[in-house]
Amino acid sequence: MPLKWLQKRAQDNALSYLRVVKPEYIQPELEAGTDAYYAASKANFDALLNENALEEWPEGLCYYRQSKPDGSHYEGWIVGVTAEGYRNGRIVRHENTIKSKENRLVKYLQTLHAMAEPVLFTQKLPAAVLTLGKELGSGAPRLHYTDAQGLVHELFPLPCTDPRCQQVLESLMQLPKVYIADGHHRVAACSTFLEGQEDQGFMALLLDDEELAIKSFHRVFTDPSWTQTLEQFQADLEALGLNPKPCVMEGLVIQHGECVLMHREGTLRVQLLKPESTQADELLDVHQAEIQVLKPLFDVQDSSHDARMSFMRGDTPMSELQKQLNEGCIQMAMVLAPCSIDEVKQVGDQGLIMPPKSTWIEPKMQTGMITQLF
Repeated sequence: MPLKWLQKRAQDNALSYLRVVKPEYIQPELEAGTDAYYAASKANFDALLNENALEEWPEGLCYYRQSKPDGSHYEGWIVGVTAEGYRNGRIVRHENTIKSKENRLVKYLQTLHAMAEPVLFTQKLPAAVLTLGKELGSGAPRLHYTDAQGLVHELFPLPCTDPRCQQVLESLMQLPKVYIADGHHRVAACSTFLEGQEDQGFMALLLDDEELAIKSFHRVFTDPSWTQTLEQFQADLEALGLNPKPCVMEGLVIQHGECVLMHREGTLRVQLLKPESTQADELLDVHQAEIQVLKPLFDVQDSSHDARMSFMRGDTPMSELQKQLNEGCIQMAMVLAPCSIDEVKQVGDQGLIMPPKSTWIEPKMQTGMITQLF
């Protein structure tokens, strides 16, 4: 949501969890990372506890469903996973973490002794677990509300006293590994925070791999000195051995193994050359498009560290990209098909790292909706 909307929400609602994760919304003088910043977060969190704004639920599992206005939805289990599982590789990652960010999260955990949002994990779940989830989700939710974006959130608790809870746990314990879909820094921070103490675990939203939605990021090139015509751009692509074809974006379905390049004068569809590598990260379209197009034509060595490059979420309308091209705000946009969950898994299984800004994964849970106390 827009920053001004979030700030007003925090300021107007004394029980908003925004005050805990973003205390600067109500105290602008606070500097992120300082002792005063964490103290403010702790004070705001304690205020929620003192006002009984958080409702304690019985120990056990929880089934979660998020529904969109168009009727589509995500469903999965909120479970506990051990930090040891991350350290021994049973929890598989596909992203690097930034140590400074990880340390900030560790300090947050040490200060609040709470985590306000499950991390997102995925794996092919046992049929019995999926069936039990559907069964539980057919009943009345204990929590049901619609957020400001129109998403409906529902929670169905499954206490330890219910025999089905043990059935789910026993089935999940048979999984050889699970994959981090979103929340790599929080997983790493929880692992560090829990090391040397009783590993009570931390909460994760575990979804069947067919439930996830993976979206791409658009790569946007901004350099007013680049004034090539579409014809010149096409000729340069052909000189690289590529075969660009003019196309229109309306109704276009982008396939794996290709990229679409948007220019102010038109759009080109490019079939990427087949890579010879066996490394899962190098087989990704995002990697091949960067080394086959961005590097030779724009001298982009690393799109995440090039001031001329920026990223837009893959659900950004093509009309918005075209508008920015027409207005001269950007000079070129690269559109790719999203990675598949199998590609993400293969990268993790090979101990490799996804290129920066490769995936935008849903669902996203609201921070503070369900909070774990350590």
